[in-house]
Amino acid sequence: MGVENTVPGPIFLGVILNWILFCCLAGQVCAYYISSRNDRITLKILVSCLFLAAIVQIVFATNYAWQILVVSRGQTCGPPQEALLENSNRQAMMVLPIINAIVSASVHIFFSGRIWSLNRTTVGRIVAVLIVIVQCSILWWELRCHSNPIRLR
Repeated sequence: MGVENTVPGPIFLGVILNWILFCCLAGQVCAYYISSRNDRITLKILVSCLFLAAIVQIVFATNYAWQILVVSRGQTCGPPQEALLENSNRQAMMVLPIINAIVSASVHIFFSGRIWSLNRTTVGRIVAVLIVIVQCSILWWELRCHSNPIRLR
């Protein structure tokens, strides 16, 4: 999808919903740290790292929306806007899929570990291992595809 096909309305709505959900996440993280003083330190570090990844994600998504909605005034056609938006698109396209894959892989691995520890049957453990293998392969693919910026064109 080229820059000239970008419609500003859905981008604005997506960023607003992203910020609303981020505020809900921030409230949940605060409630977690207040109520769970006896949890393992590794679980608290995982929650902190996922929250930091959400902050990075929302910064890049907001920057992308700012470039389209404010800097180019919603007009995505013309040489000056296309150069600016291509640079913004390239940064967002490189960072956002990698962050999403890392967050998804860490959450899936965490819950697969829970399935492994709670389920004593062989089928349940095979399912947990398959979830981890699939998610790690998706993470590897995202890192491999998005680490080379020339492939984005």
